Amino acid sequence: MNKVILLLLFPTFVLAVPKNFSPAVNSLWHNAKNYYQHQQFEQAANSLERALRIEQNNPYLWHGLAGVRLAQKEWKRATNLATKSLTLTGSDEELREKNKRLITQACQNIENCIPPEIIPKNKFRDPYYLHQLAASLLKEEKWARAISLSRQSIKLAGGQNKTADNLRIKNWVLITQACEEIENWECTRQARTRAQTLLQK
Repeated sequence: MNKVILLLLFPTFVLAVPKNFSPAVNSLWHNAKNYYQHQQFEQAANSLERALRIEQNNPYLWHGLAGVRLAQKEWKRATNLATKSLTLTGSDEELREKNKRLITQACQNIENCIPPEIIPKNKFRDPYYLHQLAASLLKEEKWARAISLSRQSIKLAGGQNKTADNLRIKNWVLITQACEEIENWECTRQARTRAQTLLQK
């Protein structure tokens, strides 16, 4: 695999370093870039993971790690990491598009993968997308964020119909699981009751 292909797989590395990188993260970023260009993917991943321990909400770092996993043909990990970057991207449309392209490429190798082109432009108003993000965060053991996104998904679920109710049930079950993990028993009880009520309709 030559450097041109590698840089296409990992497009953020050809961009200037974002201004909000701290000196420590900047150094780790450049280390990862050099490792990546020499196809030392695990060393590149290690550098980015160290950087993420410093700046865990930096979307460039999550995108970079997604690019490394894509080069390693770890399709599901690449998709999850790029999705994480998307949740943190904010108004950076260039990075948003790079994440979408990365996910699309990985999705070609994953059964039942949802490519980003079918996600609505205003995806954070889409209850199904929010539920997917919540489920991803639950796996990462980010309980509070998962609960918050599931509650948003419930609010946006729409009218009283079977499809919307099924989505609400999935969200209340997810909230129940997250609340159990943080040992918030009142939250657990309420979420379980909501799920059971919908199941009995």
